[in-house]
Amino acid sequence: MATKRRQRQSPPTCIFCGGRGISREHVWSDWLSKYIPDPMVSSHVNETFLTLNTKAGEGLVSAERKRLNKSLQRIKFKNVCKSCNNGWMSVIVNDAKPIVVQLVENSVRAEISPAQQTKIALWICVTAIMAEFLNPKKGFSSEFSRDFIFKHRKPPPNWQIWIGCAADDLAARGIQYSHQRTLYAPPSTAPQLHDGVVEQIDNCCEISTNCIKGLVYHAVRNDNMEHLAAYLPPIEKLYCIWPKASINLTLDMSTLQKISVNDFSKLTYSLVRCFSNDGPLRNPSGV
Repeated sequence: MATKRRQRQSPPTCIFCGGRGISREHVWSDWLSKYIPDPMVSSHVNETFLTLNTKAGEGLVSAERKRLNKSLQRIKFKNVCKSCNNGWMSVIVNDAKPIVVQLVENSVRAEISPAQQTKIALWICVTAIMAEFLNPKKGFSSEFSRDFIFKHRKPPPNWQIWIGCAADDLAARGIQYSHQRTLYAPPSTAPQLHDGVVEQIDNCCEISTNCIKGLVYHAVRNDNMEHLAAYLPPIEKLYCIWPKASINLTLDMSTLQKISVNDFSKLTYSLVRCFSNDGPLRNPSGV
């Protein structure tokens, strides 16, 4: 009896340039382990929401929540080539590192210029894209975002990024990560299902919220900012660094309002509230 020949899988390619020669890359830069001891609790929450129609009470197709408890700073992925990893990605890390270290360590006072804010925002974009591969079947950073970063070395125009400082109760937890995703469409342009398969979806919103000890960032990628922005809850205790950076951002830890565990939880459920039964995208009338 003839045996089936095992199909050879194509070698993996880089998620940024499409090249070969893949290396193992940390999701969170290896140098952060110096500031986040391994025994500290690290947890990962991944939430995925898919909706085909934003009419009241309709369209919620699936909802998933996944929690992974492990040491996140040790996780590596083979999805970036050596050329990107050791080249421009290394430059992005080194450019952001001085200020990021101050924020992670909750330094007494941090002065951040507009140029530094853009460098931090770019580092956050790359980190958020890498972190999505914790759940590769559910994560979806668009090819446009990855291509834009690779070509222009700056955050894509459809991203909004905020930063803030963690209160002691949140910082004590080490790394906390949440990824929310929804595919949505206004009622007039809702895609159709054919044999259970979505015909097309043009709009996507993803939110990555991350606490790295003293630093909290909240990154929103929204393909239709005007449609969804009105429904997302206000961002409190955080400062926008992209696309509208402050002239100069001063974070004084002695007077700053910091993000608590409860505040972080609210951020990680911002899309949940939008699509809940009484949320604005499921119940626009507010009744």
